[in-house]
Amino acid sequence: MTQSPLLRDQSLRLKLSLVGVLMLLVYLAISWLSFDCEQSDPEKARPLLLVLALFTIAGVGYLYLCWQVIWKNSADQSPESSGSGIQGLMIVVGLGVLFRLVLLFSVPIQEVDLYRYLWDGIVVSQGISPYEYSPKEVELVPSKGIPNYRSKLTEREDLESLSRLATSPGIEDTFHGVHFEDYTTPYPLTNQVPFAIAATIGKVIGTYWGMLFAMKGVLIVFDLATAFLLVLLLKRLSLPSIWVVAYLWCPLLLKEIANSGHLDSIAVFFNVAAVFVMVATCWQIAPSADAEAGEDRADVVRTSSFLGSCFAAVLLALAVGAKLFPIILGPIWALLMLKRLKLAAIVPLIIFGVVTTALLWPMVGKTQSVHNAVEHAKELLAAVKGGAGYQRQPLDLGPPAGIEAFVSRWEMNDFIFMIIIENLKPYGRSAQQYAEENESTVSKVWFVKTSNQWRHRFADWYSEMTGCQKPSAPFSFTRRLTLVMFSLIVVWTCLRMWRHDHPFVFLEMVFLTIAWFWLLAPTQNPWYWTWALPWLVFCRSRIWYVVAIVSMAYYLRFFFEYHFMVAADEPGLMGTPYAGTAFFDFIFPVLEFAPILLALLVSSGLGFLGRFRVAEPAK
Repeated sequence: MTQSPLLRDQSLRLKLSLVGVLMLLVYLAISWLSFDCEQSDPEKARPLLLVLALFTIAGVGYLYLCWQVIWKNSADQSPESSGSGIQGLMIVVGLGVLFRLVLLFSVPIQEVDLYRYLWDGIVVSQGISPYEYSPKEVELVPSKGIPNYRSKLTEREDLESLSRLATSPGIEDTFHGVHFEDYTTPYPLTNQVPFAIAATIGKVIGTYWGMLFAMKGVLIVFDLATAFLLVLLLKRLSLPSIWVVAYLWCPLLLKEIANSGHLDSIAVFFNVAAVFVMVATCWQIAPSADAEAGEDRADVVRTSSFLGSCFAAVLLALAVGAKLFPIILGPIWALLMLKRLKLAAIVPLIIFGVVTTALLWPMVGKTQSVHNAVEHAKELLAAVKGGAGYQRQPLDLGPPAGIEAFVSRWEMNDFIFMIIIENLKPYGRSAQQYAEENESTVSKVWFVKTSNQWRHRFADWYSEMTGCQKPSAPFSFTRRLTLVMFSLIVVWTCLRMWRHDHPFVFLEMVFLTIAWFWLLAPTQNPWYWTWALPWLVFCRSRIWYVVAIVSMAYYLRFFFEYHFMVAADEPGLMGTPYAGTAFFDFIFPVLEFAPILLALLVSSGLGFLGRFRVAEPAK
């Protein structure tokens, strides 16, 4: 016997309410436990396993609701289906806001990026560039004075001003929490305005906790604004607005934004805004009573598409200016504009290039590579002018740029990237020397199948071919290889877009572009997956929903670091040669991602593990 729509909707709202209350209690418990995870708390006493267990419970509830709200009703996608009336949406939004309020007043669990954001905001609020001075320079001013390379009067005054600020009440604790203090900030310009607003609010409150909660509050506002845009997008596409639960109630999002306070909510907001504008202006249904009216309407649509594309170009540039990742959407965005605007597409492309350059240059212009290029150009000019009597002066550079260090070296929680790079890393200065010192050439990394001798030969060949230093060769090559792999995926998404001119195909390609970029990256931090979460309801495989829950296993790395670090001559864990962070690095990413990739492969090949496609929009 089929259940009536009214009873079905009432039942679903009851399930939403019950599971929502359970999740609220879970987040209350996590917020309470977070105060045992402060940076000053003993590492071994932190209740990491309990916190992760609670997030897992919330994750199970989240997947259950996605099944009830989205998967079971994917065939019936009218705005009135799936219990998606105003009452269901109010439950989802109301509890989503409550989840964030509860975690707003919690301590960031195992995350310290927030302190850098606050320090950046403090620096910007003083009218000083955060790309100029590193926190280490500021810290050393009282003891060692101002560095010699800071010869300008303005630089010396800035450092003295920042040094006084760093020891002022309410700011001192924030300043001491900044990590990687040798580097200038790695965060692009779009973020600096929200950082400055939060820091200003925090300074008015005048306490460390006030600053912390002000920054998280600003980031949560961007998060909720994204949810609002998603509701508008779902309504425009004649889909149930209650599907926003896939974003709004995701435990990973709540952990990384409301608890940890990651800036990714800023980039995600501008990225979603850009995509929303493109969908709203590029897919317009314009029925007309007669041909003449149809022609007039077509002109209006073309004009709207042009203006919308220009606006989307600015929004996408702002997204890139918050976090670099949205630039990967450039190809499918440009292709869509070319199909709609033809030659006129050059205008929004130029706008995007100009605004992006303006937003990134204050940061990129401070990188050591750019600095060296400029200084060497000056030297060459001086040498030409000075003739044979010119003597080269040694470069006295300032602190290294954080963005350059991140792009060239960072590697964390990766799977595909790790498999490749570990099979390329040579051990020791030479294979022979390593064999003599270790009495073996067999790698301790269980998935490495190449010989150390081959790895040395490869590194020598690659460094000779490219000019990079031998120790950097494996990372450089793996970066380039994964970039080629990702480029092939982008080509495929563009071909799909060209063949299927439909908003759902566009949104699915947006999701897949971001998802595979994350899977191929050397840094698969779980908060980077929040980039893909807004587009989750447009993907064809339900397996992707599990990634948000599984990726939180990343925080087990800290547990192994605190509890299972052993001396070099002691045996590893569970019969392996690894202990502590090494046990996590070489075991857990495989457990996290290999089953997901295998399931995706099987589901795409056989087509019966949860594939569904959203229907055509109502006309």
